[in-house]
Amino acid sequence: MDRKILVELRDKRVLLTKQKQGAERIIDLLQSNNVKIVHIPLIKIISSSDNYTALDNAILSIRDYGGIVFTSPNAVRSFFSRIENVFSEINILDLLSSFEWIAAVGQVTKDALSAFGVGNIVLPDDNHYSGAGLAKKICKMNLVNKKILFPASNIYDDSFPNALREHDFCVDYVEAYQTVVSDDIDKPRLKNLIASNKIDIILFHSPSAVRALTSICNKEIEKFRGALYCIGKTTYQAACKTGETLTNIVSPLSGFRIHEFVQKDRRKLSSF
Repeated sequence: MDRKILVELRDKRVLLTKQKQGAERIIDLLQSNNVKIVHIPLIKIISSSDNYTALDNAILSIRDYGGIVFTSPNAVRSFFSRIENVFSEINILDLLSSFEWIAAVGQVTKDALSAFGVGNIVLPDDNHYSGAGLAKKICKMNLVNKKILFPASNIYDDSFPNALREHDFCVDYVEAYQTVVSDDIDKPRLKNLIASNKIDIILFHSPSAVRALTSICNKEIEKFRGALYCIGKTTYQAACKTGETLTNIVSPLSGFRIHEFVQKDRRKLSSF
């Protein structure tokens, strides 16, 4: 992470809203730089609503696709865990060789793919990785098979697949997992932390976290006088939809790889 940002965060009280899975690295990084973390996961990842039926069927028909697009590490983990646990007879490397290309929306998703042995991953060209940037990159590619598999959350931005469909791509979306509000949130504690300004920064990791917080703390957020950070362009856009555009944009940080922090002090979020 940019040392300047770590200096700014030092001794600050930060509310981390990220789900438990994958939060350890960020917590260790921040705590090692004297950032005081209050971790209250607002969302959690659960099985798909159809118990992976659509995803399993897509895997069985995998050779019909020219490419596959992943827009989150959760989609990567869900996809490959099904192969490892249900279709263990499938050779993953052999499977991957059947694709013309495999794409990731950003560096963190690419890292998740690399962990499963995936190489030559297509990334967006724009500096701020996004679904729109990835769609532009794919549309510029000279592809023979334009049928794309798109495993994603039950909540996803349809502007990405729609952009590809406008260029004659056939995009098959399958629900790979569900993003839901965590059922073990200590709501009284969360509301008190925000309303009494016992934290300095709220750190949003996803649009779902923005929606969850504004839903739970609709009144309390109006009293918050700290800073709001959004990681990623889609999270930033979700926060903007609450009514007031964020300013003071900070450049992407190497410690979080693709993550972009967007800060605005002393602002209010109204619910969607």
